[in-house]
Amino acid sequence: SASRDHLPATHPLRRLLKPFTYRTIAVNRAAGPLLVHELSLLHHTVALDAAGLEAGFAFAFNRTRDTFDPANPARFLEYPLEYPLSSAAECAATPPSSQAACADEADELAAFAADGTRYRAAVREYVGRYVGIYYADDAAVGSDVVLASFWAALVAHFPRIPPLSSREALVEVLTGFVFHVTAGHRHVGAAYSAVKDPRYAGAKIRPGRDMSDVQAAVQVLAIALVTGFKQPMLLGDYSHVFLRDGHRNATRALWSDFQAKLLQVSAEVDERNRGPRRFKVRAFDPREMATSVSI
Repeated sequence: SASRDHLPATHPLRRLLKPFTYRTIAVNRAAGPLLVHELSLLHHTVALDAAGLEAGFAFAFNRTRDTFDPANPARFLEYPLEYPLSSAAECAATPPSSQAACADEADELAAFAADGTRYRAAVREYVGRYVGIYYADDAAVGSDVVLASFWAALVAHFPRIPPLSSREALVEVLTGFVFHVTAGHRHVGAAYSAVKDPRYAGAKIRPGRDMSDVQAAVQVLAIALVTGFKQPMLLGDYSHVFLRDGHRNATRALWSDFQAKLLQVSAEVDERNRGPRRFKVRAFDPREMATSVSI
């Protein structure tokens, strides 16, 4: 919400971020009374008292605040490759009965990192070219007092964000945000597939049971339904959000180039998945991504 609170509607970065925050801010602000308070829908849905619910939110908030670093893709793309069974050498050192599973895991994680790196590079190119249209150099970035206010709000929430010392820093952080609300959320936020089966991701179970009862299952589905909206897909024409200024032709052409690059990334994902991969990775296929967080 910092983009709405600190960037006026006529600011070029507000327009850059608009497709990637569509509906998300409104959903987040409306969800507060519905989900976080005592006796809210969420409180009724989980097996926690009010203190436990508050502690859970506090843990999630502090964990995100302390670890989220949008300028560092390794936090999302490379960290999984550090798992103990991720290298060929480590797989060879495992018992023979475990080596096949180890190789499968290594193959899947390598595919995840390869596709994610390629998609992030496409986003990085788009954001970098857009920022370059409105900011000629580091001095132009430093002289934008409105941008400085926006940046201060981001750092207040996410202390790992680097200082606004250059155009490069601006591009990397904005790239990280776009990456996380599109590909990142596509990978970890597909909640419906988890909650639709009461045997899989129930919010509470009764003693002696191994799945949610009818009440608990319906409560979880109710939260998914009232907080989820069908978002526009990433592949689409959203050039109407750009400023109608002297750069309009350039920004519209840039969006077209970005769309073409996304189609290329999608085709590359398809080609890799038709190859020798044991696990087909679709987390970074732009054809399956929405523009913004939908739940």
